[in-house]
Amino acid sequence: MKQGADWLAWFMQLVVGAVAGSIFGSFIISRGRRGGYWLAPDQMPAFLWGAALFGAGMASFYGDRLWVGLTYRVIPPNEMEHSRLSRFLSLTAVAAGGGLMLVALLRHFGAVS
Repeated sequence: MKQGADWLAWFMQLVVGAVAGSIFGSFIISRGRRGGYWLAPDQMPAFLWGAALFGAGMASFYGDRLWVGLTYRVIPPNEMEHSRLSRFLSLTAVAAGGGLMLVALLRHFGAVS
């Protein structure tokens, strides 16, 4: 097993995770069949950017295990190969995305100005 990060796989997981995170974030803030959004319009971009960053960080950290899981036993997914830098960047994206979503929610509910 080689040492260091597989940067192509890391970047591809990052991109797909960002897309999935933003789609999932838009489902979170939508009202469903009633239409519209429950989050204030000025807080939506921050929340969606946060969801995209959170999804990107999770996907780049866990790799295929995030999408397939550990229950697929025929050909189990390989562990994501990380270096210190790739692990740091993934966890930073998760923290920044979670922070952006939290700040957007706190601003929406008036806890932070």
